Amino acid sequence: MQAQPSASNVVDLLPWDVDCDLAVWEEDVHKIAEGDLDSQYRVHNKSLFIAKAVTDKTTGFYCDIFSMKYNSDTQQVEMPWPWGTETCPEQSLPFEGQTCKKCWKHPYHTVAPFATCTFNGVQHTCMKNQLAFLNVMYASNVAMPDVDTALAQRST
Repeated sequence: MQAQPSASNVVDLLPWDVDCDLAVWEEDVHKIAEGDLDSQYRVHNKSLFIAKAVTDKTTGFYCDIFSMKYNSDTQQVEMPWPWGTETCPEQSLPFEGQTCKKCWKHPYHTVAPFATCTFNGVQHTCMKNQLAFLNVMYASNVAMPDVDTALAQRST
C-alpha cells in the first residue's frame, strides 16, 4: 500500500491548465538569459506582466516566469498581474511605462521560507504554503477542476 502524499509537499499538474508557472524575485529576473538553453529549450521575453518564458521547442509546452517583489512595509509579496485583485504601488512594478497597476499580494509567510516539493519524482523549491498561495489567486475552489479528470472521478 502506498502512502497518500501530503498536499504541502507534492506538486501535481493541474490537468485543466495549459502551462506551468514559476516565480522569481524581481532582482533575479535579469539572471535568466534569453536564448537557447540547449537544443530543446529556449528562454524568451513573454509580455509586460510575464517577465520571461521557457519553451520546449519539441512539444510547445512552456513555463511562464513571473517576477515577485517583497514589500517590507506591508510584509507582502507582490506579483504584477492585470487581473490581480489588488493595486500595487508604482515602485513595486517591474516594467517601466506600465499603465496597469494591478497585482496579486501574498502574505510573506505563505511564500517563504521556501519549501521543498516533489514534481514528477524531482525535488524543487516551492512556495512555503502552496494551497494558501493559490487560494489568493484562484479562490478556495482551486483544487476543484473545471474539466472532468481522473482525480475528480476517484473522489466521487
